[in-house]
Amino acid sequence: MTNAYASMHGRSLASTLDVGVAGTVDRLRTAWTKYVAYRKTLAELRGLPTRALRDLDFNRGDLATIAHREVYGH
Repeated sequence: MTNAYASMHGRSLASTLDVGVAGTVDRLRTAWTKYVAYRKTLAELRGLPTRALRDLDFNRGDLATIAHREVYGH
């Protein structure tokens, strides 16, 4: 973004960059929080006994996919 564009839209280049940096920090924080939740979910699933997994109709090979879907939603 040029200074001229920023000035035309009532913002300084510095304030525009601050908003961009803040947005990036927010996205990184959200991504880290989801990653931690994914790792915790996966660890909990891996800690279940085989019988409990069978009762839930889960296979050990599918646990990473199940944890990912639960945290990230896809």
